[in-house]
Amino acid sequence: MAENDGETVVLIPPSNKTVVVEPLSLDRPITQLEEEGGKACQCMPITLSIVMFTLLFGGLYVAHQQQYSYSLEKSDKYRDTLKTTDYGIEFYVYSLNMFNHNYPLGSFARDAIEIIGEYKHSIQKHCGDELKHRIRFLDFPTPFCDELERMS
Repeated sequence: MAENDGETVVLIPPSNKTVVVEPLSLDRPITQLEEEGGKACQCMPITLSIVMFTLLFGGLYVAHQQQYSYSLEKSDKYRDTLKTTDYGIEFYVYSLNMFNHNYPLGSFARDAIEIIGEYKHSIQKHCGDELKHRIRFLDFPTPFCDELERMS
């Protein structure tokens, strides 16, 4: 319960002890604690910007890592070999166990992987190069173009 006798507010808590709270005047000197608090508030936008920047790029890095869970080329990172059931296209994964855990056989996640589309895009590029060479050398072999035709 609060009683007001002019400018001073007197609070009477339930324990019947009286607490006097003096009003703040605008012309009083600023304490060191209040001044340091104001400086902290000035640094807050910078701190928040740094945190947001870190979270954004951290999230992009994780998304990038998850996006490339396989490769069409063997490397130190992608050593384990798998084949697609449709065309027998070999692709490489970081770990067979991890890949099968993240993309179980017959799951939507496994079907959503674009291995065949990516493979076709890759051999289309190679086929284009073969056709450029074939213009100059009529007997130039075109195994990528043959593979692309077989998949169509």
